[in-house]
Amino acid sequence: MNVAACRRTWVTALALMGSAALALAAGPGQAILPPGSGSPGHDSASGPVRIDGKSPVTLPLEIVATTPTRLPRALARSAEGALWAAFQAEEGVMQGAGLARVLPPPVLPVRGPGRAGWRSDKVHALLPAADDAVLAATDHGLHRVEADGKTTPLGEDLPWHLLAAAPDGTVWMAGIDADHRLAVGRLDGSRVLIHRAPGRFREILRLFPQGPSSGASHHHPPPLSPVEEPEQGSSPGRSHSPQTVSLAATALVVTSDGIHEAGPTGLKALPLKKTPLFLPPSHSVERRMPPIWLYDAARTPDGSLFLIGAHKTLVRRSGGRFEVVGAGHFSELCAGLGDQELLAADFDGRLWHWDGRRLACVDRGTDRRHLRHLTLDDRGSLWAEEDAADGRPHAIVRYDPPYTDGPRARASLGLFPGLLSPGVLALLGDGQGGCLLSTNEGICRVPPDDSGPQPLPPLPDPLASPGGAAMSHHIIRNIPMAHCARGPEACPKCRALAAAGPRPCLLDIAPPDQGMVTRRVIECLVDGVKVWREFDIVRTFADEAEARTYAAEHGITDLELAPPGTP
Repeated sequence: MNVAACRRTWVTALALMGSAALALAAGPGQAILPPGSGSPGHDSASGPVRIDGKSPVTLPLEIVATTPTRLPRALARSAEGALWAAFQAEEGVMQGAGLARVLPPPVLPVRGPGRAGWRSDKVHALLPAADDAVLAATDHGLHRVEADGKTTPLGEDLPWHLLAAAPDGTVWMAGIDADHRLAVGRLDGSRVLIHRAPGRFREILRLFPQGPSSGASHHHPPPLSPVEEPEQGSSPGRSHSPQTVSLAATALVVTSDGIHEAGPTGLKALPLKKTPLFLPPSHSVERRMPPIWLYDAARTPDGSLFLIGAHKTLVRRSGGRFEVVGAGHFSELCAGLGDQELLAADFDGRLWHWDGRRLACVDRGTDRRHLRHLTLDDRGSLWAEEDAADGRPHAIVRYDPPYTDGPRARASLGLFPGLLSPGVLALLGDGQGGCLLSTNEGICRVPPDDSGPQPLPPLPDPLASPGGAAMSHHIIRNIPMAHCARGPEACPKCRALAAAGPRPCLLDIAPPDQGMVTRRVIECLVDGVKVWREFDIVRTFADEAEARTYAAEHGITDLELAPPGTP
């Protein structure tokens, strides 16, 4: 065994214990293939289980509100704790649709402006504002609703579908009208500056503000200031060119067939024909499929834009450049809390994690069809709706960082959604470690539990010692063993070692040999012949004592200080 080569290896990745799949070379632009079947990550009889053998914590499902109707849609939670929800009218009921403040009690229904109110309007998106108020994007323009129910229309009577706030508090909105025309607006006091894009568009997907200090945030945006009264003789129903909007403020709007950048001079379409997002008709399985067909997009805190679609790759836009960072048929994206951190679900129910260097499948989901509504809360936990493949009701599952141990908590919804019953319509963290969701049975809450992650202070670089030298790491690895070059087919000792399975060992290793790390293979000498063995990283530790403690807690008794060579 070439121990010197092992000591030059630096491992930072976390992987599933017991996996024997080879991890291919994974730098930027490549992906880790999904693990094969038979992983300890799932148990078909009891549903998902954690990697340590424990079943997910079962959490209750609490009904928060069923009024004004049982059909809530969009949700918004203010920093002060007020919960607003948009409601759809029930069949045969004219009254009751629109908007309501659900928390704190009692429920406050909001009729909406005009004689008819919001009973025939759709409220598509909500954004919390200061003083427990909320901004509502409706089919008939943008409205600000105060905590007492007072409603003020803002800007023109245009359909808005998305709302988002930049880190500096600038509010952006985007929508597509009945003629499939795209409009993007920016709020300045009680006025809205509107830009329109030429052409027609299919569907609007995401809106990402990017101000002078752009970056995605999963925390509450700065409180929006109260509405300024319009000047004498002006009308709040018309847009005015604002004089105080920052010229550096921009936003990205992603539709299913394009990307537009909104700025002071209007909307600019990004050229996509020579990017990985473009699928020539000659390469399309169905020739009539459009060349650009995006499914979802996410923006990480460092400003990188990730996109998925019919091109069946994960594409990153950073610094104005598009590049493929992974391959797969992904269905939904969710930005993580860290720079370049991304979570993705695919159409086979698997969960993937991108850490800035490589894409890895962290949960195979062998007993599920889909993961939907990926939502990250303030603590970094990922919440999602699980569509099981074995006939079990839909459930809400929670993954905790680093997301590799399977679902840590699960709450059954008791729903079997069909074509006309989508089940979960919106999912939102409650700010206390739980989550809020709107379903066809009302607004529900999944409370937190003690197993959830707690906020941690920033940690120093684990590789940097006080003197500036690189510190070594102790890790536990599983290495398949062999007695000689003949292998299990010809050698009884090799056959016995193969039957015993990979052997865990403890290594003291240091940087900077990245090549061996990304391939996850180690150089061994068997009968004087250099061979390469696949290995599985279990976990990285700060020191040997921490590794020994982990081994004792998980029943690992035959831990060695160096990878064993030929027995």
